[in-house]
Amino acid sequence: MDEPDRDESPLGGIDAEIRELLGLFDVPAFARRGQELEYSLVRLRTRCLRQRATLLEMVQLRLRQWAAASPGPEAEARHFRAPIAPLWALVGAEPPPRRGDRWASSWRLRAIARDLAASVERFNRR
Repeated sequence: MDEPDRDESPLGGIDAEIRELLGLFDVPAFARRGQELEYSLVRLRTRCLRQRATLLEMVQLRLRQWAAASPGPEAEARHFRAPIAPLWALVGAEPPPRRGDRWASSWRLRAIARDLAASVERFNRR
């Protein structure tokens, strides 16, 4: 019974020494909180960008339909209030090259323009 008294506290003994040694190589608590906040913000931004890309899929589809069917900028002036060329950059897509001689009829262009406007409106609402 001549055993030395062991310190049974959670901070005593060998465990305390190991924790102290590990603590020497760890960043301070305020820095960890800052890192956690930064990581959370990066995750939130990534999730928002992913959701935005999902919501823009239909707008991109309608823009591609317009590019495939439209004879050029003069058709845009007839069917839209403003040029739609800036939309390509806003949705994060490259405008496809204009195709040669196959263009859609006037009623088809009107339908595509109406669908594109509805898709943009739906994206803005969401």
